[in-house]
Amino acid sequence: MSPEPHPAELSAPPVPLLRKQLGRLGLRVIAGVTLAGLLVRLLTGDRWPVLATLFYATPLPLLVVGSAVSLIGNLARGQRAWSLVWCVLLLGTAGACWQRDFERQSPQELSGDEIRVMFWNAARQQDMTDAAAFINRVDADVVGLVEAGRAQPEHRRFWAEHCPEYDVSFLGGGLILLVKGTSGETVPGDLGYESFYRRIPVRVRDREFMCVVVDLKSDPLYPRGPVLGKLAADMSEFHEQPLVVMGDFNTPSDSIHYAALRESHREAFESAGHGYSPTWPYPWPVMTLDQMWLNGKVDVLQCERVAPVHSDHFAVLSWLQLL
Repeated sequence: MSPEPHPAELSAPPVPLLRKQLGRLGLRVIAGVTLAGLLVRLLTGDRWPVLATLFYATPLPLLVVGSAVSLIGNLARGQRAWSLVWCVLLLGTAGACWQRDFERQSPQELSGDEIRVMFWNAARQQDMTDAAAFINRVDADVVGLVEAGRAQPEHRRFWAEHCPEYDVSFLGGGLILLVKGTSGETVPGDLGYESFYRRIPVRVRDREFMCVVVDLKSDPLYPRGPVLGKLAADMSEFHEQPLVVMGDFNTPSDSIHYAALRESHREAFESAGHGYSPTWPYPWPVMTLDQMWLNGKVDVLQCERVAPVHSDHFAVLSWLQLL
């Protein structure tokens, strides 16, 4: 006589059925998050901190992917009505992504006398040898770095040895500025919520301008409005001299909280870039976190993204003309 089956064996669903149920659950989760992200983007943006977390977690490229997955899932299940809904949403999100995340500016002709400025998040590399080689290869006139190391004696010796053409300033908080010229005294700025900047005057080929390197806290839960509002207010006092504000803003460029900064400044890639804008995470970026803002005394002729080494952030490289 064959033994009686164990009760657990009778109640356990077959493996194919379990996989099917998990697949349906996964599709429902993707569809729910995608719909919630679309609603937040359409109705509130990142105005309120609680909903802003969802806004930051669902950038447009991910909403395109979520819509495509939901469309395919409904087609596979024969859900015609929902398939039509997701087809419309896919077209809408793809169009919005194309409009928002792809710049189509025509590059201006270069004369060779422009000032080349690069910003890059070096991602706290333990060994900066490849990072230094990357900087030398790009050969910008000014390089702003965040998460690049402290002002320790061995770090000073390292940069003096590996980037001898640059004047290197340790700005504090892991920020470094390299200049093919001279730089002045560093002035710190506190933006609250563990976010900060450092400003420093630089001189390149007998031309002077103010550089500001920014590092905002990477936490989706704190309100961006007070931080970016304070930055805009602090930068307004330099309206009579050329100003370059660059950094890891840890806030996507489509945030409503850039409104005050946009009143008197423009973002370099939005003004002179061509191609896909997002910079993080490398190699499949979905958010434009690394930015370069210019006031009316600086013209940007070209701006591009540069693939990094040992970092999850693309570098931002601009050709600038002081007015």
